[in-house]
Amino acid sequence: TGHRGALSTYLLRKLDNLPRLERPQRTMLATWLLELYLDAAYQEELKIPPGELSTPTSRAAVEELKDFMMDQKDDLDDGTTLNLLAGYGRIEELVYYATARAMYDVACMHMIQEGNAKRAIAVLRHPDVSPDLWYKFGPDLF
Repeated sequence: TGHRGALSTYLLRKLDNLPRLERPQRTMLATWLLELYLDAAYQEELKIPPGELSTPTSRAAVEELKDFMMDQKDDLDDGTTLNLLAGYGRIEELVYYATARAMYDVACMHMIQEGNAKRAIAVLRHPDVSPDLWYKFGPDLF
């Protein structure tokens, strides 16, 4: 969370110093870091007392995860990132990432699966969304 472990710090510095042309290495490091951020969020959520939804440290860990994904979205592989987020059960962050990457179909599909039609419609109202997605998801929403 607020403090990084030695491995995370090292990997972040390594990633920062790699030229953009070193795409495979950047993707590998970003994916490794994503796993570390996901694990940190999971570990913080294990510390949430029964009856509470979150703690300041668990919220901070999730925010750090989101910030990292946005900072490194060009280095992360979309398929791998979505699979990791889904594997950790981080559907909220999956939708966040998918929306940021203009993968509106993925975001809508997960919102519909969660039974959240209002949020799916909000995603579909984004100005960049193709009208085809309204036709694709319309029957599930109405």
